Amino acid sequence: RPGLRRAHLFVNGRPFKATELVRAAERGYRTTIPHGARPWIFLYLQVGDGDVDVNVHPAKAEVRFRHQAAVEEAVEAAVRRALEGEESAATFDRTPQPPALTVREGPPEATPPRESQMALFAEGPSVDASAREGVPASSEAPVVPLGRTRLWQVLGTYIFAETRDGLIIVDQHSAHERILFERLMRAYGSGGLDSQRLLFPLTLRLTPAECAEVRELSGLLARAGFEVGDFGSDTVIVHAVPNPHPWFDAERAFREMVRELTEGSELVRSARNQHERIAKTFACKSAIKAGQRLSDGEMEDLFDQLFATELPHHDVHGRPTIVRLSKGELERRFGRSP
Repeated sequence: RPGLRRAHLFVNGRPFKATELVRAAERGYRTTIPHGARPWIFLYLQVGDGDVDVNVHPAKAEVRFRHQAAVEEAVEAAVRRALEGEESAATFDRTPQPPALTVREGPPEATPPRESQMALFAEGPSVDASAREGVPASSEAPVVPLGRTRLWQVLGTYIFAETRDGLIIVDQHSAHERILFERLMRAYGSGGLDSQRLLFPLTLRLTPAECAEVRELSGLLARAGFEVGDFGSDTVIVHAVPNPHPWFDAERAFREMVRELTEGSELVRSARNQHERIAKTFACKSAIKAGQRLSDGEMEDLFDQLFATELPHHDVHGRPTIVRLSKGELERRFGRSP
């Protein structure tokens, strides 16, 4: 929440203060909470007696870890892992249960393979495998689920899907923001996003400040798919653009990106570096818009790509991409609860 933040830290049951560990936990929340919001932190560490010195401060308010960097890395990774899980999604339930974090000193453990996207959803109709081949069914024959869960688009913006224990509602714009952000951040390490050459390049007049910003960021913009050159005093020419979806308006997205990068919004100010500044603004301005009708196949592709991201439940503004409605909450609302 904005404003006051509480942080309670304990090591082997002893309370202590450590600004560096609080900052490590906050880094774990990066791109998952709104700019200006601060997490309340209750951090419990259990380490070997020889790995922590509790006598470095007269009031014993501070401690010294033998492997300080490893502890900070483990704290940040534990927060990040928790935010990957379904428990971090927004929910209609009255009393959502926060996930428990387990942090151990030393390098973070390898992240286990993420559960298959379709494992979240209720199984479709099933038939006996042998019956599908024209062989009479038997009690020992395996039952194979077929088909996919049906997706419904509501108000041209929200996509409903049945899960094993209720419903989820996905905001298509926020979901696509998360997809595009992570895609570009990964692409920075492998040469950048693909782009398409324009038969007729865009000639755009910008303010002097915007032109200066484009000159400074031309290399990163090129790796985001925007090839820009031939600068004049107040003009840029865009020779190539990315193609994130069929309804992408390249001129509008480029202008809005440059304006936001020049003026500096909360989204831009919350970025940790220039790569993240570009990726955030690109995701925000290039994602599928609310109100855009999607086909069944397009909705399925959006779901597949969203659940393949590292943090599928949060967009780049820190807003939810997914809201859950559990079966238990539905039963309570309809008076079916015991």
